[in-house]
Parts: sequence; structure tokens; C-alpha cells
Amino acid sequence: MKRMYGFFVAAGLLMLVSCGQGAAEKAAAEQARLDSIAQAEAAAAKQAVLDSIAQADEAAAAQAKLDSMQAALEEANQKAEAAKKTAVKATKKVTEPVKEEPVQAKPSRSGATKRTE
Repeated sequence: MKRMYGFFVAAGLLMLVSCGQGAAEKAAAEQARLDSIAQAEAAAAKQAVLDSIAQADEAAAAQAKLDSMQAALEEANQKAEAAKKTAVKATKKVTEPVKEEPVQAKPSRSGATKRTE
């Protein structure tokens, strides 16, 4: 029985030692973890570049829209100034006073007219 007991103890110890990871397996697992981190950082950097490009495009489009609106506003102001100058010149050319037509008296009651006999 002592032999059998000794055999089981030796087998148990052998199993405990053989179940743990070896140095090569630990190094491979650590390398895989580091590779995964590097891939995630590279993907994040690539996404950051794409985001900054998209943001720059949006800013350029917004600036172009503002420039267009500013140009339209300046053009409208120039047209208004030209129209104002033309209107001033036109009013200076008119020298005749406008004649008013005499106003006819309207009947005080509907259908009422003067009868001459």
C-alpha cells in the first residue's frame, strides 16, 4: 500500500508540474498580446487621420459657403448703391410738376343723382 501511495503522490506532482505553461508558451502569449495592442493602436491612428481629413473637408466646405454668401452680399450691396444713384439722377431730371386731376363729387346716397326738370 505504501508503494501505491507513493506512486499516486509522484503522479500528482508530475501532473502539477506538467500542467503549467512553459517559457516558450508564455513568450508566445505575451508576443500575441503585444501584437494585438500594436494593431489596435495602428487602427486608431488610421481612423484619427481619416477623421481629421473629413473634418478638414467639412471646414473647407463651410468656408466656401461663407465666401459665397459674402460675395453675394457684396454684389447685392453694389447693385443697391447703383440703383440708388440711378434713382437720384432720375428724380433730378424731372422738372415738371405732376398735374392733379380734379376730383368729381360723389353722390351722398347710392343711386341718388340730381334730376333736372
